[in-house]
Amino acid sequence: MTASRALVGLAIACLCNCCKPDIGDQERLRRALQEEYGPVANWNISFVRGSHHLLIMVKGAFFATLPDSLFDVRAREVVRFALSRYGSSRELDSITLDVGEFMSQKEGFAYFRVGRSLRLPVVEAR
Repeated sequence: MTASRALVGLAIACLCNCCKPDIGDQERLRRALQEEYGPVANWNISFVRGSHHLLIMVKGAFFATLPDSLFDVRAREVVRFALSRYGSSRELDSITLDVGEFMSQKEGFAYFRVGRSLRLPVVEAR
């Protein structure tokens, strides 16, 4: 009886591991940004124009205190980091980094007010 329970337990454990959803490249990138730049920012990753333009939206104190002269330098650093960590970066044409605030969320849509933005072709960002 205990051997059959052990087999059932093993079968359930194997089944659970097989059915785990893959978190995907977007979520891996979001987690990598969160780990790299700490808990002072809220990162959101999405696509524009299919999967050829990566949009990174960030809310929080990470960029809030930077003067404009340093924003471009730090934003390019984040874009390069994203390219190095995004698994499907070869498929991208360009990346935009938007810094601002999530204003509200209604019916599955989040409204984001952009304060600063940087858009780069991938070839320029590398």
